[in-house]
Amino acid sequence: MRIRSDSTLKYLLLAINEHAKRDEVSQPIMDALEHMGTLSPYRGGRQLIDLLQFARRTAVEQNDERTARGLEDALGYTNGKVLEKDLRQDYPLYSGDGQDDVQMLERASSALRSLAAHEIEDFLKENPNASGEDVRNYFAQHGNRPLRFARARRAGHYGAFRIRSDISAWVVDVLADRVDYVHHFDDSKYSLEEMLALPDLDDALAAAQITRRRRQLATIKSTVENRYSSEEHIQEALSEAWWIFGGKYVGELYRRRLAVGMEVDIPLLRPDGVLHVVELKKANVEIVKKYRSGYVPTSPVHNAVGQAANYLQKLDEERNEIAEAFGIETRRSFATVVIGHPIFQPEINTRKINEALRIYASHLSRIDILTYAELLDNAERLLNFEDAAKNDP
Repeated sequence: MRIRSDSTLKYLLLAINEHAKRDEVSQPIMDALEHMGTLSPYRGGRQLIDLLQFARRTAVEQNDERTARGLEDALGYTNGKVLEKDLRQDYPLYSGDGQDDVQMLERASSALRSLAAHEIEDFLKENPNASGEDVRNYFAQHGNRPLRFARARRAGHYGAFRIRSDISAWVVDVLADRVDYVHHFDDSKYSLEEMLALPDLDDALAAAQITRRRRQLATIKSTVENRYSSEEHIQEALSEAWWIFGGKYVGELYRRRLAVGMEVDIPLLRPDGVLHVVELKKANVEIVKKYRSGYVPTSPVHNAVGQAANYLQKLDEERNEIAEAFGIETRRSFATVVIGHPIFQPEINTRKINEALRIYASHLSRIDILTYAELLDNAERLLNFEDAAKNDP
């Protein structure tokens, strides 16, 4: 039997997933989409059927009848029992018959015209007597050079850079957070070795890194202390800010889904190659509650710890497959749960909250628990230490 796996199936699964009621139902659908891949030819095979059947069973168990029916249609399409024209009638596979794509192209064209206007304006400032032919020749000569975009100083704006050499590209990467809009960089008179040997380079890079991290920390703090921020908002704010968890990690893995049915919020890598899982929860939750003469963690904390424990168990069970596929050691993995902020429980002293969580975590061998307040305070101390070390004569 030929198993169909094409763009129609991909858009069908995306449409089904959009209306999934719970994360437990959505996750298996995303696993199937990840198996298919992002570009044609899409992967199929028996594994795709198994993933779709698992997703359908999960939807049935979670009483999500609409999603279960959709996945039944998806299975029917893969084995040829359901025709594409029938799917088009029942599901919005292509929203607005391509209208969204048209609008996207219109916005992109408008943005490109705006960018071209900036370049023409700068060119005419440098060459006030230039003719239309001169402008055309300039774009013919420079238009095929790649553009690089980086965050500019103003929120929501980006800097655009014409890259003329590898040295210029390196300079752009270093100074991206210090510029707003730059027309182009001329070829540097220095070699890369000479630039790296400049006496003040280390101090400049250290200062730039601390400044960038302080901006990140301010964004994270603002997001965390917003009572309406969701887990997704917090995760987005923490993106590319793995340093906030301390200096015992070498970086963040780009891949968050290491096993079927498991997507890690922030996967950190230790110098010895061992994975450390960070599970993020909302900040605006009740962390502890009064119990007899003291305080104990609430059910959201217990649930988050249970989820982290399940992740560690799955990583242990599939350690050989993960090591072979991604070269990551998961047998000795640890986890950190970040949940809650004392500002949302002002009636309880912060010290008592932290003490209750420390007592609870002391009975967990591979799972640590932090509030967002502790995480931010630790990061602030780290930046202050780096700043003091930089300025120490």
